[in-house]
Amino acid sequence: MKYLKKAPWLAAGGAFFMSLVALLPASQNPEARIAATSQPSHQKVVSKDSDCALEGVGEAVSLAQVYDGDTLLLEDGRKIRLLGLNTPELGRGKKPDQAFAREAKRAVEHFFADGQQIWIQTDSQLLDKHGRVLAHVFKGGSMEQSINLEQTLLESGLAWHVAVPPNLGLAPCLANAESKAQQAGRGVWASYKPTVLADERIKEGGYQRITARVSKVVFANAWWISFGDGYSGVIYPEHQRYFSRREVAAWEGQWLELEGWVYKASYKNRPQWRIKLETPYAVTKTDY
Repeated sequence: MKYLKKAPWLAAGGAFFMSLVALLPASQNPEARIAATSQPSHQKVVSKDSDCALEGVGEAVSLAQVYDGDTLLLEDGRKIRLLGLNTPELGRGKKPDQAFAREAKRAVEHFFADGQQIWIQTDSQLLDKHGRVLAHVFKGGSMEQSINLEQTLLESGLAWHVAVPPNLGLAPCLANAESKAQQAGRGVWASYKPTVLADERIKEGGYQRITARVSKVVFANAWWISFGDGYSGVIYPEHQRYFSRREVAAWEGQWLELEGWVYKASYKNRPQWRIKLETPYAVTKTDY
């Protein structure tokens, strides 16, 4: 499996983890496959004291408001959606907060509380469908001495790593940050249990981590991974280059844990829950 202030002990194990990943064959190494097939505008990751940062300059900005754990408002009016992660959702209306949603927001507020200069870096895609700027966010006297907000949240266990093409420049580094928190059982990983379709049904959409047994794999224009019980994973043509067709075919009969945004669709006039698989980071083989 993969998942306020920086302390020395957070860096332990990072180099060991990445060395193990590097030894994996490409079919089992999502970093290697993505690096071989993706051409983001910033390709080289600058490693400075284990910090995640893209090569190139950052833009100095001023913060106006922290909406939640992954969304900010700048003083110039731009809304920022943090790249590479998803934090638990704050409740709306009668819906309660998800676990650790308040902690994630407070961690972001604490991150900026010392008044250091804030920087942003964009990757390949500038805006999301809501018009928000997609960016990595840092603080520090300069980009060369900055601390990455997403890495901080992931290492603290207050977010899940998500890799959404084409913004994959920091995906290996942020996956490593999540792995540290997961192995240590911090935050969302302290009592983590995915939804297991053998035990319960999907009740709603949104970001989820779901474990299920693959009943069938169908290769058409889109690649369909069926789990029965009205649930399917789908790899659309624009994302197939990140996957090994042979490995996807081998998923049939296996238990997988999938992470991403679940949405409602229909198949042959029957309702169906789907999850879009965009990179191998969204898929983990598991034993159930």
